Amino acid sequence: NVGILQKFIEQKKINDQNVISEAILIESGLVTRKFDGIRVLAKGKIKAKVNLVVTGASKAAIKAVESVGGTISFSE
Repeated sequence: NVGILQKFIEQKKINDQNVISEAILIESGLVTRKFDGIRVLAKGKIKAKVNLVVTGASKAAIKAVESVGGTISFSE
């Protein structure tokens, strides 16, 4: 969820100045395992301009990230 991602950024567990990959989400402890990929959902609010590379994202999550100037791209 974008709200939890924002919380991790505020706590300096994730650096929003770099591209945030699935590996970074796992290293930070936000996600415990990848399984079939990581999908971003829109619950909560995001304020940081982030560049995410994940397996998938809901349309609402994409809109939330793009509304603050960030991007979401998809890995294979």
